[in-house]
Amino acid sequence: MILGACTQKQTAEAPPPTETTTSSVAPAIHRWRPRLDVLTGTGLHDDDERTLATHLAKGRPTLFAFWATYCPPCIDELPMFEELFDEGHAIVGVSLDSPDEKADVARILEKHGATYPQVVLDSKSMKIAGRTLEQGLPFTLVLDARGRVHSAHHGKLSEAEARAALDAAQ
Repeated sequence: MILGACTQKQTAEAPPPTETTTSSVAPAIHRWRPRLDVLTGTGLHDDDERTLATHLAKGRPTLFAFWATYCPPCIDELPMFEELFDEGHAIVGVSLDSPDEKADVARILEKHGATYPQVVLDSKSMKIAGRTLEQGLPFTLVLDARGRVHSAHHGKLSEAEARAALDAAQ
């Protein structure tokens, strides 16, 4: 079954993917700021485990792109996020693949030319994130220059939407 977003497990009660462009529209996205302090993972090319909060850009917006190798819309977004990263935007990829699958993650990133920072969540963090990401992947979270949640987007993000979210989070 193909739905608007990828999940490892679909439930009948899951609402369809929707976009949230401002935190005033959906107060639930505020849950993500503390989650960034709890979610941990390792970089692709090192074994240093850090929380996602340590990847926040200082004094500028940061876009966190939650994705997985089993999610075609997520993979479609990789070149767009690379372009934004190459322009100087703070982009962090957050893989929900198993830590044992780092080689697969690295292969997909190399194939699509994605060089922006990547974190592979540890197993405990994947469970925490999975409960919050009931609408599936891809999921994009933009924090403002002070590290506050500015916007969230469920489903595939267009380049115009990504740019608008980053600009608005200044």
